[in-house]
Amino acid sequence: MKSISNRDKYLKMNALPLTDQDQSYLSLSFKTTIYLRWIAILGQGTALLFAIYLVDLGLPALLCWGLILSAVVVNFIAYAYQNDEREGVLCAFLSFDVLQLAGLLFATGGLSNPFCFFIMAPVAIAAALLKKRQLVFIVIMALCFITALSQWSLNFPWQSSGIESFPPLFHWGIWASLCLSLIFIAGLIYRLSSEMRKSYMANFALEQSLNQENQDASLGALATAAMHELGSPLGTIALIAKDLEEQFDGQAGSDISLLQSEVERCRGILNDIARNPKAHRKNETSFDYLPISAMIDFAIEQYRKQDIDFILQMDETVEEPWLIMRPEIKHGLGNLIQNAMTYAKSEIYVFIDYSADGEGLSIIIEDDGVGFPLALLERIGEPYLSAHENKKKGMGLGIYIAKKLLEKTGASLIFDNREDLPGAMVEISWSQDILLENGLLKSGS
Repeated sequence: MKSISNRDKYLKMNALPLTDQDQSYLSLSFKTTIYLRWIAILGQGTALLFAIYLVDLGLPALLCWGLILSAVVVNFIAYAYQNDEREGVLCAFLSFDVLQLAGLLFATGGLSNPFCFFIMAPVAIAAALLKKRQLVFIVIMALCFITALSQWSLNFPWQSSGIESFPPLFHWGIWASLCLSLIFIAGLIYRLSSEMRKSYMANFALEQSLNQENQDASLGALATAAMHELGSPLGTIALIAKDLEEQFDGQAGSDISLLQSEVERCRGILNDIARNPKAHRKNETSFDYLPISAMIDFAIEQYRKQDIDFILQMDETVEEPWLIMRPEIKHGLGNLIQNAMTYAKSEIYVFIDYSADGEGLSIIIEDDGVGFPLALLERIGEPYLSAHENKKKGMGLGIYIAKKLLEKTGASLIFDNREDLPGAMVEISWSQDILLENGLLKSGS
């Protein structure tokens, strides 16, 4: 079951900030590959100096130094592209790294070289930074070079150690271990990196959501202050205009009537902004505290569908608590109710249970849809988790954002399916101590 929230729509309409964040991350990663390439060049040069001039292995020095020099030239070229945010550019430079390492291995014995496993380094970097398509290209390229090196390479001078050649079985064992290790490491790093990127993007969306709500609240407070400060001048203008209207007729009287209507229009605009800081939202409230049932009704009205019935139940013998209208609570409840609306067939049930002397406040939201998939039930609340067939309907962030926002207020959430009837169930609860400690409960409730 997937949440389709207004935050998903916000992210789709405002995809540029997310893309900029992702591109900045990619740019930083490209610069990191330049530094890593310098380290690799330094290591290759040191190893070659040791092998040729200290151990005197008889390696083709000209060819080896030429390959290392090519890496130096390419790394200087890379500085010109360090701010290029296209993944294809990074893929091209990593492809060169695989090619350069394959060339060095060809000149130094192929798979019989004990340093042959270093060909996995650029593949590991690609798995951490590139998308699946580019990674598959790099992996296939590396596997082709490994296979070619298993058949063709310049001989490594093992003869000085009394070893003519390695047994074929050992040779193919090295090839198999390299191939399997490369595929395993690439897959593992890609999966871990992908999860980290998803978490990063989801947390960024969460911060955007909370910042937007805080900006709305600030705008409402600013409009209220402006209405208060402008109320007296507008009242004075309206009073003078009324007196002048009684003294003048004709065109002057019409102009004064127009002035009065514009003054009333200014008052109305200020009142509307104070009540509704976001133009696309209706019935926005500026109250600090609301009864919990009114808060639920407010969230319901935002996402109500004509073919869905809402049933709100609470114990009328218990005094209803008043909660502060914090953006986290308002938006979190709204996301969960919209998620229920998306999958409900005909009815949504909201149960409110409050005990000032007992367990505190509990809100249970149920729908009569198909419920959460059992295979994903334990993972509900993770970012980008989607079980819907049409994944274009949302990004799978609705429940994640709602969970994180409500947990910021001290709430605990339980996701489950209804016991006797089909449908999903979400329980949000605050203990009485949390309500008082975080200032969520109006004193006297």
